[in-house]
Amino acid sequence: MGKNKKSRKGKLARPPKKKNVNLQPSGPVALNEEHRKEVEAYVGDARRSRPVSPKRASAVASEAHASHEPSMLSGLLDDRYGLKEGLNVTANLMASKRFIDFMSNIERIKDWLGAGVERFSARDVKDLKLRGWITRLAIRNDQSRLRPWQVHILNRAGFDWTWRYSSSRVAREAPVPFNPENDRYGLTEGLVFSPSLLNSKTLETFMGNCERIKDELGERVVRFSARDVKDERLRKWLTRLASQYERRRLQPWQIIILKRAGFDWTWRAPVETTDFLGRPRRVGVQMHEGLLSWEELCRMLGEHFSRTGELFFHQRVDQERILATWLGKQRHKLSYGKLSKEREEALLRIHPDIFTLPIRRDKYVRKRARPGWLNRYHDVQTYLRNKGLTAFPSDGLPLPQDVYDWLHIQQYDDKARLLTPVQLKKLEAIGYSSEMVSKCRLMRDEFSYLDQGLERYKAFRETHGHGNVPESYHELKLVNFVAHIRKLHRMNRLSEERRRALNEAGFVFAVFEQPTPAWMAQYEKLAAYKREKGHLHFTKHEPQYAETSEYLRQQKLRGRKGLLLSEHIRLLNELGVEWGNKKPIPKDASPSPKPKQ
Repeated sequence: MGKNKKSRKGKLARPPKKKNVNLQPSGPVALNEEHRKEVEAYVGDARRSRPVSPKRASAVASEAHASHEPSMLSGLLDDRYGLKEGLNVTANLMASKRFIDFMSNIERIKDWLGAGVERFSARDVKDLKLRGWITRLAIRNDQSRLRPWQVHILNRAGFDWTWRYSSSRVAREAPVPFNPENDRYGLTEGLVFSPSLLNSKTLETFMGNCERIKDELGERVVRFSARDVKDERLRKWLTRLASQYERRRLQPWQIIILKRAGFDWTWRAPVETTDFLGRPRRVGVQMHEGLLSWEELCRMLGEHFSRTGELFFHQRVDQERILATWLGKQRHKLSYGKLSKEREEALLRIHPDIFTLPIRRDKYVRKRARPGWLNRYHDVQTYLRNKGLTAFPSDGLPLPQDVYDWLHIQQYDDKARLLTPVQLKKLEAIGYSSEMVSKCRLMRDEFSYLDQGLERYKAFRETHGHGNVPESYHELKLVNFVAHIRKLHRMNRLSEERRRALNEAGFVFAVFEQPTPAWMAQYEKLAAYKREKGHLHFTKHEPQYAETSEYLRQQKLRGRKGLLLSEHIRLLNELGVEWGNKKPIPKDASPSPKPKQ
């Protein structure tokens, strides 16, 4: 084998090469007369047996229409409902498959609805295929993509094109321009609305809800909250507005209208309460400049400037943050010439340089010995004098919530080095120290935390018959109380007095060391059998006790394997269960100490 020859070892053999064969063109095949007639007869029969194509059918229909001869498709185009009356279409379209399918679908719908139905929509069609088909036609009509002949036939059939727009939806979506002259309660008096807002449904819906609330409450009600509204939809609407107001998301015109209507923004918090000195105060009230008049804000700014002597505002105090923002807006209006002379003179009476003094903002409320901090300090001093003390004792004492929180805030600021030397000196004068604050405890009411928790726990036992409160129980305070007491029990931090009170109430300290309600139910059946028969020997002639017999057998087996708790074994021993040679071993028994090596 030569050098250039490749080895073909392990490969399939090549097929032999074909030799070039010169084929001579043959002449025409001569057929005799009998053979030719036989071929023509066969070909003609095959052509007649072929199905007619759509184009051929269209041509046949057009030829029949032109020659005024009945077409073979006349049976399919039988107009039984007169839908083609006045329709001007070509013969080719009428003979097409699209037209025939369209007419057949419409006639199927008319047949199903009946002759008495003159108007129908897609909702009236029960056939899902036809309903989807006519829905697509309605959508294409909205997009101006439907043929004129299709629109004509559907109109003749009585199809309702507005089936997708119910009357309530149309009334809700159609923007009705608001007319301030129709304001029966004068809520929009003096307000100027943009044309886009006047022509929108937002203002119309907002005013309609406010007027319905005022109609429901009556003219005598000047102040109301969401709880006073009986209509559930309007109550939820007011609740959403209150949440948006707290997140600063309401528009100014919405705030003004609700303020004039008399809506109470603090409806979710107690209106009146007292501090630790017995002074009345409001809890949870968040201020907003939209609820305060210009004169009131000006008066507040004057009091702040006379107290501090500078334009220093803290961002964590609602009142000072609002004053800083409001003063910046007044300066902005003055630069554009939009501030009236009367208001400019009122601001200049506070200080001649009120528009040029720098506005300083500070995010730390307790960074300097400010009058607010000093006022709080004096309140704590007054509380100590009322108790007959000049300073906090080193071992701490029970404190009300306000003083307790204030001392912990000072402890936090002391660690963060936010207290000034003057503040630290004043705190040391009343016995402040980090150790003292850690020893102080929160003062409880006469009806203490333990008493409240035990009352809830006793009510749960009376209702459910056991003390295993699940974590998914709907009363969250009871769940937290049980978890807290069990944690103190594991840490061995319960006093003897508390432990005695909990034991008297039947408190379950370890839920996994107590029998479950299902186990106790089966145990009661076993105890009832023992009281009735006097023994625990089940026989095969007592099929009604088969479940109880199986329960006893399982408990004996689990006890020998060490799968029962001490409480389980104690209860079964009280009934006189015979365990056999191998005594049960409690699962929660303390392990025996390992022998020393």
